[in-house]
Amino acid sequence: MKEQAKDTMAEATGVMQDRMAAATQQMDQAMQQASQSPAPQPPAGTPGVTPEMKAMMVQNAKMALSSVPANMRQMLIQQYRMAGIEIDDQGNVVE
Repeated sequence: MKEQAKDTMAEATGVMQDRMAAATQQMDQAMQQASQSPAPQPPAGTPGVTPEMKAMMVQNAKMALSSVPANMRQMLIQQYRMAGIEIDDQGNVVE
């Protein structure tokens, strides 16, 4: 019985390791695909945004980018770009 229990445990461990390896491989593939897809492009024009609103958004972008933690900076840059604010890769707002 002891031998059978050992065999069953070894088999279950092998199955679990195979599943973990497959899941890890899927995650690696998904991360690789995500890193290869281009960043979203900002819209050509932002309808319904007045020049005053755009100026306010530019000012807010400057303030936010000056105080955001480094690990969140790129995400914030992308969000402002999607809102139609031109920002270079270093986080400088283009007016």
